[in-house]
This record gives sequence, C-alpha cells and structure tokens, in this order.
Amino acid sequence: MPRSPVSVGILLAGAALLIWLGLCHLKTGPAKVTVTWSYDYGANPACSDTQASNCVDHFEVKDITAGPPVVLQRADNPPQAHQAVDGISTTFRLGPPYGARTIAVAAVGRDGSGQPVSSSLYAAVQVMVVPHRPGWCLDWPEMVSPRMARVFARILHGR
Repeated sequence: MPRSPVSVGILLAGAALLIWLGLCHLKTGPAKVTVTWSYDYGANPACSDTQASNCVDHFEVKDITAGPPVVLQRADNPPQAHQAVDGISTTFRLGPPYGARTIAVAAVGRDGSGQPVSSSLYAAVQVMVVPHRPGWCLDWPEMVSPRMARVFARILHGR
C-alpha cells in the first residue's frame, strides 16, 4: 500500500534526527569553563563616569599556555567594585585543544592620561584541564531556552 507524503516526511525527519544524534555523540566540542578570581579595588578603583583615568576598566582572561597570550574572554567590573571583591567570575566555552592549559587573568585599566594599561599576567595564574567533551551539540536547546533544554532532556532520558 502506498504511503502518504506526510508519513514519508515524518519517517525521513525521524531518520534524519537519529542520524544527527548519532553523529553528535561522535563529535567533540568545547567545554564550559568558569574562571573565578578576587580583586581589591581599594588601591585601584573601577573606572566610571567620574573616574576616567588611574582606574580598572575590565579584566581579560587569557590563555598563556604557549606562544603569545590569547584573550579568551573579557569580563566587566562587578557592580560592587569599591573594595576587595571575592568571587568575580566569567563562564565561557573553551576547546579544542583539550588538556592542561595555563590561564591568566589581567586587570585592564587606564593610566593617568587615559591610555590602556594591563596588569601582569602572572599575578593570577592557574593551570586547568579542559576536558574532552563528546556530544556537545546536544547543548543547543540550552542556548535557545532553558525550557526547551528541560523538554529535550526529558525526551533523551525518557523522563
């Protein structure tokens, strides 16, 4: 008996989804990395409308594993940047390559004439291991909406 075009379309869409999910688990993608640090704004205040020089404008998270430093992420000053602040953090995707990476956080500010200056890269350094991450393309619902991510997780895990 011939099948209707709708049922053939549904079968093809289902087959395409199964192939995509299979290939997805074979691919490798970036890991989610969170870098956290502390900074004392008492000696070096945050830049603002009233303080445009001799101040900290933002932070840069850099990979200093090999070769020249590579900026991975820029992080703005936290809202409470008036004294010592613990737990300043930024989250981003990193990899490939995977394995041990040396990560540094530098304060980027403005000198007395308003020109950009950067702190030493070796003031806040940590070696981290960026894990190999198969199946990363299943994260796309999380990027679209948290609700879609929950629905997709229920479908995948049969909940």
